[in-house]
Amino acid sequence: MKAEFPEIFATHLIITTDSKKNFSDNEMDLINFKISGVFEDDTILDFDELTANCSETPLTLTLLPYITKFDKLLRLRAIVLKDIISDTLMVTSMKLLIDSSMDLCSDGEWHEYISKSSPLSFCQPIICEWPKLLFGEIECPKGTEIGQNCSIKCDTNSVFIGDKKKFPTIQCLENGEWTSMEGFCLPICNIEDAVASRNISKENINCRSEIAFPGDRRFNSTILAINSMCRAMCKKNHRAADSELSKVKLSCGTHGAWLGPSCTLAKCPSPKLVYTGLYNCTDGFNVGSECTYTCPGQQIKKSRCLSSGSWSIRYPCTVPQKLVCSVPPSSNDIIYHCSNKLFAGQSCTTKCSAPGYDVVKEAKQQLNSGQTLMHFSPVSTISCTASTKLFPNPETLKCVRTCNMDLIGDGWCDFQNNRGYCNFDGGDCCSSTSRSGKVRYMFPSLCTNAFCQCLDPNSNENYYRYQTINSTFKR
Repeated sequence: MKAEFPEIFATHLIITTDSKKNFSDNEMDLINFKISGVFEDDTILDFDELTANCSETPLTLTLLPYITKFDKLLRLRAIVLKDIISDTLMVTSMKLLIDSSMDLCSDGEWHEYISKSSPLSFCQPIICEWPKLLFGEIECPKGTEIGQNCSIKCDTNSVFIGDKKKFPTIQCLENGEWTSMEGFCLPICNIEDAVASRNISKENINCRSEIAFPGDRRFNSTILAINSMCRAMCKKNHRAADSELSKVKLSCGTHGAWLGPSCTLAKCPSPKLVYTGLYNCTDGFNVGSECTYTCPGQQIKKSRCLSSGSWSIRYPCTVPQKLVCSVPPSSNDIIYHCSNKLFAGQSCTTKCSAPGYDVVKEAKQQLNSGQTLMHFSPVSTISCTASTKLFPNPETLKCVRTCNMDLIGDGWCDFQNNRGYCNFDGGDCCSSTSRSGKVRYMFPSLCTNAFCQCLDPNSNENYYRYQTINSTFKR
């Protein structure tokens, strides 16, 4: 017979017996039981035989000597009771008594259904935890019980790296653990995707990968592993976004997506500063845009941005020499050097009063990740326009620390250059953008502030962190 009590921590067993015959004096009214216990960790233990006086019914068995035989205190899940003299006595009921100090129930007793069954009926099938796979998923069509097989499926932009002779599967073992996956899913990038989506040229693409798989035909000059770095040229009449450069640097991101700037159609140069305020354009300075000029005392003229990146009319207006702008006053931060009279077309030089600083103007730049970056452009002069206004507006100028050009992109993270104005030290402060794939600090003892961290928004580290934060806010 068995009694199961999964919800309590029992300390005593009370057994009620019924005799089928009268005992003789020689039998001394003694009864013998063999007791087994099933513990919470599924251990089955045979206890000592219990000898008790039949006249004492119900019988009380103290369980504490048995449950304290282990290094740690385990709770009994069930008691299995067997009569040694089965044809003489019959157990009619069993009750579990709980120590009152445990305060586990109201009356101190727990009554359970009693049935004839083996201790093995308390055992549950072994089930492995649902397996997890980075950059992939596990498919278990028949569940995760012992002996079941699950197949490994990598994400679209990932491939399985491991034993090619075996189909990638894992099996649930008797110990509740999975067999070794004998491989992993590796994110990959296809350079052809970058060529198609980022308008880069197929020619002169130079890629470097830290992970090599000799003999694996899945990897070649176009299929590259995660963290691979490629340098490429934009297509003809294209430039890197928000830049005059035709070179771009791309890196294979964590989820098999290329990170870095895209190439866009080349823009025509900004019209001369003297024309500022005299024109309106249909599409900025992009190829195909048409700018209409309203020149003082002259006919309206139109100039179109050609596919070559030049304007159809280079000098649309003749600027009268009599137009004069007010000379800007110097401030505590910026010093202006101008002639006594500032005619239209003339300029003033700018200089920060503090040594080691540059005069810059601030503009917003939209990144591929969706972030908005404040972009600084150096300003060496301000000019008097034909509309008799200064450009750029002196009120929009500020001073920032000068970049150390000799240390940018040298393979060492220089915290003074780790900012957008200095192109984030040429990528030296992020492992995903560094040429060596590692970050090395030129002055480690001085790296105690935020400028020693990876700050480049185009890096793998910050691109996916922003995407995660942004998706969280949208929920």
